[in-house]
Amino acid sequence: MEPDIDSPRNSAVSIDLTRDEEDARALSLRWSARVSLTPRILFVNVFALAMLAGGFFYLDSYRSRIVDGRVTQSIREARLVAEAIVAVPQKQRPDLALKLAQDMGARLRIYDKDAKLIIDTRA
Repeated sequence: MEPDIDSPRNSAVSIDLTRDEEDARALSLRWSARVSLTPRILFVNVFALAMLAGGFFYLDSYRSRIVDGRVTQSIREARLVAEAIVAVPQKQRPDLALKLAQDMGARLRIYDKDAKLIIDTRA
């Protein structure tokens, strides 16, 4: 059933909608015509590869910093242990070395000036 009254607004609105749709289609066609699909896909893939490579370089430098920090910490601990062992009398050194080795979870070996093994906490 058709409407009894034909209003000019209804036809004008439908014309405006079609013009908007045509403008949207033309805009999307103009934008996609500038850059074809192949370069866009290549850009996305190259970007993903660049992010992956950047992540590897970041993780490598992060690992290097962690290793350097652990080496520095080990050197400090060795100096502290050496100073503690030198500070106690000769008879108490094996007991102190054993206690420090157990606390640190490490093996301590102490040598004299002639490179002769004096104390080994594993033995």
